[in-house]
Amino acid sequence: MLEVLPPERECVIARELTKLHETIVRGPLSNICEQVNNDPNMRKGEFVVIVAGAEAVDEESEQSQQDDEALLAILLSECSVKTAASLAAKITGHRKKIFIS
Repeated sequence: MLEVLPPERECVIARELTKLHETIVRGPLSNICEQVNNDPNMRKGEFVVIVAGAEAVDEESEQSQQDDEALLAILLSECSVKTAASLAAKITGHRKKIFIS
């Protein structure tokens, strides 16, 4: 997992659940891997491994915002603010309000 996921990704390892030697370890993936490597008992038994999902990506990336601004600048050179905002909203699918403010 450490080869494909960021080392700071949250992870939980639950070992031997409902048994005498039940162990639950939580933390960043890099720390969990270190604990498992340093403790031979952490490599024995039945495991449940839970890894946090990826962070949501911001819909409005910086490049997209720059593209929107460039489009609006072109439209403003040819149209009124109201018309330019309306056209930009139709082209990009964004709400007209973001182009006016």
